[in-house]
Amino acid sequence: MDMPQSHSLSMINHVTTYLTRNSWILTGLILFIALLMMLPNIDGGLWEDEFITYREAVLGEPVALTGKPATILDTQPMLARLGHFIVGEPWGIRLPSILFGLGTIFLIGLLANDLFGKEVKYLAMVMAMFSPMLIEFSGEGRPYTALAFWGIAFLYLLNRHINKEDMTSTSLLTVVSIFGLLTRLTFLGQLAVGSVIYLMNKRKLTLYSVTILIIVAPFVFRSMMEVLAYDAISTKLASATQPVEVINFTARALFSFTYGYNTLEVPDIPMSRNVPIGALVSNNLGLIAIIAIVAIGMLSGFVMAARQYPGKVLLLLLYVVIPSVFTVLVAQTGYTVIREKFLIAALGAYLILLAVSFKALLRFKTGYLIMGLYFIVIGVGFYNFYTHADTHSRRMMIPELNNKILASFRAGDTLVSYTSLAIKPDYYRALREKIDPVIVYDHAEDNEGFSRFSQKILKDSDGGRIFFIDDTTKRQLKDTGEIVLKTFKQQREWTRQKFGRNLSLYTFK
Repeated sequence: MDMPQSHSLSMINHVTTYLTRNSWILTGLILFIALLMMLPNIDGGLWEDEFITYREAVLGEPVALTGKPATILDTQPMLARLGHFIVGEPWGIRLPSILFGLGTIFLIGLLANDLFGKEVKYLAMVMAMFSPMLIEFSGEGRPYTALAFWGIAFLYLLNRHINKEDMTSTSLLTVVSIFGLLTRLTFLGQLAVGSVIYLMNKRKLTLYSVTILIIVAPFVFRSMMEVLAYDAISTKLASATQPVEVINFTARALFSFTYGYNTLEVPDIPMSRNVPIGALVSNNLGLIAIIAIVAIGMLSGFVMAARQYPGKVLLLLLYVVIPSVFTVLVAQTGYTVIREKFLIAALGAYLILLAVSFKALLRFKTGYLIMGLYFIVIGVGFYNFYTHADTHSRRMMIPELNNKILASFRAGDTLVSYTSLAIKPDYYRALREKIDPVIVYDHAEDNEGFSRFSQKILKDSDGGRIFFIDDTTKRQLKDTGEIVLKTFKQQREWTRQKFGRNLSLYTFK
């Protein structure tokens, strides 16, 4: 490691000093830039899981976990309904996510300031402002930025409560605990690790802590009942003998927390969500090499930060690691296929860990190189997110797919889809008015049926093209062997155009 850097550009120092003294200016600037980064895709078409929110919030369909229309205890649908009411458009369900995303950045600054001081505070806020995961989920009508907000709010208030227990901290911690539980079942993990952290510090229960337990207990019980209900509707592997690969999931979680979902070109992934590492590396060799250098630097910075602030770093590390380990253990039972986004309540703590690690690195000249490479990779991810969503995004670009088919379809062509195109918002309405699609799952249920029906489609479409919508989520429900695709590919030339990570349009000539 080289010698510590002794001088910086005086102009940068003057600007930094001025903004630090006027903290409200810097805080406002960070939040404003973050808002600008959240807005470009805000009015785009809904996709996949967002349709669940839309159905529950706007159409009033029963919430999957309860089987009843949303009530005040179902915070995500109720807030999404308010957002839709304000805007009057489907994308209005995303408004709460923006507010929770901005609130998360603000609270990250508060906790970082309490733990490490103003320099780490603003560095952590900047890293949150450029967090691909936080920015992307801030533009979606799902509860993930709300979970991130309640997660960092809980840790911030827990830290305050440990240092000074009073009615204010008790009341706020109780409210945050309840809203966290009402937002997502996975918040149970944050409560569990919070209890561990509290007992490690206090080594006893006080009247204040018992009060919190008594008030929150009914909501914990409600969440546990929903855990049982979720088991019946959760996405599962075809066999319980295919648990999540722990190393694969760990690598995905660390990567998505650091760089988001759009940096690398990811191959098609199975229902287990285990990413094919070999194909991933070969497709993105240059970026992987840079990321490896940054990872070594980050690890060095983390070790230095842990030596300097052992107790505070341990606090943040426990908040990230314990719920993650618990989630992986649950996945091994076959309860559900886990996603790294399930851990987003710990995102704020993770970003503060990154910030304090970079702060330790910046004592050295090479630290600036590592940080520069880090932001280059972040920049690539945002570039792909805004301009190459078709090939890099995890979103499903249904309106764009619809427009592509309408522009290309001619008399004599055939449109094939695994399942019905009937969804609301009805992006396929114009498509169905002009084209009568062939629905595979209406005619076949197993490999033999898929093969037989595929041959029938090929015969019936003789002389015309076949446009095949490959929704991998729908395909993996029944056609696990890709029989339809393989049959078409064996007999015709084809091209493929991606419309997000899980949605493609095949054209068979």
